[in-house]
Amino acid sequence: MQKQERLSDDFIGVYISGTTRVEDLLRVFTQIMTENGCYPHLTDLEKKREAHMLLGLIEYAGELGYLDEQQKWRESAMVFWQEVHDYLNEIAPQGCYFGNPAGDGACWGFWKMEEKEAE
Repeated sequence: MQKQERLSDDFIGVYISGTTRVEDLLRVFTQIMTENGCYPHLTDLEKKREAHMLLGLIEYAGELGYLDEQQKWRESAMVFWQEVHDYLNEIAPQGCYFGNPAGDGACWGFWKMEEKEAE
């Protein structure tokens, strides 16, 4: 598989805020990555199905009130989210990181590193 190049500076900024729910984060970032062709694994039909299945199971279990099952699927989604998170950090624009800005754990996007961190 060809290594993905870093994203352009156009990607710097907030993509979602006010949530730490894994299903919200996966929904937003898998869509962004798929639309921009920047996550090779998500062009693989199996990975797309896995993401959609996990999101659907979490939602459906919640609607039915099956909280234990919902938690089980949420834990599986967390593993998938970690893969997505790590990959976004690898391809973040030069001098940037993917995650949360200092002091706001519910705000997600690409942020410029402090000069000291970027070295």
